[in-house]
Amino acid sequence: MRKLAIFGMVFGALAVTGCSKTDEQLIVQACLDSSDDASEAFCTCTYEQMASALPPETLTAIAEEIRGGAETPQDAISELPQAQQFQTLAVLPKLLNCVDEE
Repeated sequence: MRKLAIFGMVFGALAVTGCSKTDEQLIVQACLDSSDDASEAFCTCTYEQMASALPPETLTAIAEEIRGGAETPQDAISELPQAQQFQTLAVLPKLLNCVDEE
């Protein structure tokens, strides 16, 4: 009986971690879901530009806001502390690199 309980806990943990998306997958999917016109190439490019301009903890904070219910990356950014919101301003000019991906 004890082995069955341990197996159940291990299986449950694997199910939870196996189904969770990476921060990148989550942000790209939120981008895709936020607009009918957004292509996967555009959303991937947007994420890559964010990753090149933002500290990893800010990207993680954006993903956590999406996990918490923010519907779009923009909504997630608006929920960040002000200092992290200001960091995202550096991404805006870089997004011009993604225009060809639409």
